[in-house]
Amino acid sequence: MFDRKKWQQKYRHTEKGKLSQRKYQQSEKGKSAQKKYAQTEHGKEIRNNNIRQYRKTKRSKIMWKKYYEKNKYYLNILSKNWRTINRKRYNELLRKSKIKRRKMGFNILYENPFHGNMKIDYHHINNNDVVAIPSEIHKLYSNHNVSNHRINLNYIIKQIY
Repeated sequence: MFDRKKWQQKYRHTEKGKLSQRKYQQSEKGKSAQKKYAQTEHGKEIRNNNIRQYRKTKRSKIMWKKYYEKNKYYLNILSKNWRTINRKRYNELLRKSKIKRRKMGFNILYENPFHGNMKIDYHHINNNDVVAIPSEIHKLYSNHNVSNHRINLNYIIKQIY
């Protein structure tokens, strides 16, 4: 029995098949079909997978390294401009990146009860939950021993909340 799928796969790998496929892709009909496919969920997923795979290759890493060396000054200016324009977003990303490095959660248990002009820090009650406390109090009990820091501040937090 004739299997059309297998025949098409073999045909696409021949020179004649590659030429006809290239010709179709460069035609208006082929370009419009490709644009429509790229808009679908499956098309986006395939593209993202291809990008991820390419970024893992040595060629990509070498290319980005050369690009960064060549345009270092311009890229630094762009990043500084973005940081000044998007200050809140930048601070949020910084905070999240620090949290990721510490491997601790950031679930805020209570809303901030202190006035807006008072500087606050978020203190970890445990590895997941945090509470807002004044930064002066937080610095009073800060030392290198994390367990004593938590014990001392948890006593004060019970009085506040």
